[in-house]
Amino acid sequence: TYGKLLYLIHQLKIKAKNQVPKKDNMRRDFFLDVLKLESHDYSVDEKQAIIDNMRATYPFLTNTLE
Repeated sequence: TYGKLLYLIHQLKIKAKNQVPKKDNMRRDFFLDVLKLESHDYSVDEKQAIIDNMRATYPFLTNTLE
C-alpha cells in the first residue's frame, strides 16, 4: 500500500543519513532519487527503474530491498 511505501522511504532516509557519504554528492543524489519515488509525477514503471538504478548505485541498499 501507499502508506507502507511512505514508511519504507522514511526508513531509507534515516539509514541514508548514517550510511551514505557526503563526498561526491552521493547523499544529495540519493535524496533526489528518494524525492522522485515520493513524487506523483513518475509512473510505477519509472519508479521501478529508479529503484533498480538506486540498488546499483548505493551499496547499502543491496540488503535492504531484497
